[in-house]
Amino acid sequence: MWDIWPHPHTNQHCSAKKFMSPDELNTLVAQGETPSFELKAGVPRPDIVARVLGSFANTEGGTIAFGIQEPRRIVGADANRVRKVIESASQMLTPKQDVQIEDIELDGKSVVVAHVQRSSSLVAAGGAYYTRRGDATQAISAQEIRAHLAEVAPEVDPAKELAEAVAKQTATIEKLTEDFAKTNSIKRKIGIGAIGAIIGAVSKAVIEGLLGG
Repeated sequence: MWDIWPHPHTNQHCSAKKFMSPDELNTLVAQGETPSFELKAGVPRPDIVARVLGSFANTEGGTIAFGIQEPRRIVGADANRVRKVIESASQMLTPKQDVQIEDIELDGKSVVVAHVQRSSSLVAAGGAYYTRRGDATQAISAQEIRAHLAEVAPEVDPAKELAEAVAKQTATIEKLTEDFAKTNSIKRKIGIGAIGAIIGAVSKAVIEGLLGG
């Protein structure tokens, strides 16, 4: 795990320890988006950031760079605002992950990077599970859940039906999130949010039960 030390803009799940130099970031940016690297020109909602971080944790780990527009346009970012979003996103990850955050100056502009390592357990983002396919974050499939469980907990026999059920719950949460973003009704948003939270809690409990956590 990464070392964690107090920082005025971080919580207990975020680390402000330096881990990347400007030259290293420039090298990543020159390569473009990959399964382990994503660029954000703006500041997305915390749930979107949580999905990307969760997908990285469920694959090989990865880094998000805020303030860079593809292919390599440095637009800069509001560091304080980005940090708050990353911290909120980290709170949506279950089990909690140590997310490293660093401010790096490129071309005279502030770029914020967030990094998470690969997790030894399946990580949920807002109760749903995601993975990286190419340079895209997508809902995890039943087959991927079974493969992950077989790798991290070989003593467990992950039932096909159970993995498929969790995958369907993730797909349902995806649909509810889309509906939430589109609706203008506060009452309907509250209802959608409540249903999504219940489904997310169920899938989380299923995975934790399988892993003995």
